[in-house]
Amino acid sequence: MKNILSLDYFTELIDKALKGGEINPRAMEQTNILNAEYVLGKFWAILEIMSEIYSIETIESIREKYRGTTDELMRRVDSSY
Repeated sequence: MKNILSLDYFTELIDKALKGGEINPRAMEQTNILNAEYVLGKFWAILEIMSEIYSIETIESIREKYRGTTDELMRRVDSSY
């Protein structure tokens, strides 16, 4: 049985969420942008839940780990405004 409060479990959830933000070459540009925005929402929601369990240092280390990916997703989302 998985420990759903473990750091590994949350990292797995984030990995799955961010994978959904990969560009789909068959989709319209706006669809890829909407997917990126949705994925970012999932990422921040998971971090919010984690903030109730883990220290700010742990949250910041997770944020840094995924910064490149989330920054790229944000650039995509910002391009629509």
